[in-house]
Amino acid sequence: MPLGLSLILVYGTRILSRWLSLPKEVIFYIFSILIAVSIIGTIQGYWDYIRDWYKQQALILHFREINEIKNNSTFLVEDNTMDLNARKRYYRHYEYSGLMRSAFSDEKRIAIDVKQYYLYYKNKNEFYKVFKENAKLNYNISDYEVTLPQRKIIINPGDRNVLSFINRLNLIFKNIFSKYKFHGEVKKLVNVSVEEINND
Repeated sequence: MPLGLSLILVYGTRILSRWLSLPKEVIFYIFSILIAVSIIGTIQGYWDYIRDWYKQQALILHFREINEIKNNSTFLVEDNTMDLNARKRYYRHYEYSGLMRSAFSDEKRIAIDVKQYYLYYKNKNEFYKVFKENAKLNYNISDYEVTLPQRKIIINPGDRNVLSFINRLNLIFKNIFSKYKFHGEVKKLVNVSVEEINND
């Protein structure tokens, strides 16, 4: 819980309790509830980002194995696993490029969410202009040569049982003590396929 909101709740509760002449036991229960809600909210927020990180690790592992991703440079992404993203956000092009850099140890590839692509890039010239400028800014694409999207990456849900409470604890343990087993488990979280794009 942000500090400002905490102060408002604490002092607001104190002022309200004095105004209503509430007994100390009631004030204690109110503060206990506020603390419990704050702890649960914080844990949920952290879990959102951990779940997102698991998805990113799974994507890196899948990308590494797909030759069509290794041998091309510009991709659209159809992400059907938005519920795994922290705050249900779209991944930005530089996030996908960072994942591909982690997979291949170079900065030659870019990927854009398919909805964002059709929303923001109305024609070829606009796409070329934006990414020639962005390439100079080095958003994980310093070696990228601008081309129109060549392939579509489709991310579908995998085995959601990987995220059950017991398996979450198991993943934490495996990430610390056995990276090989961790990679084998976390990779099951999503399925990745690739389709060719016709730019005619």
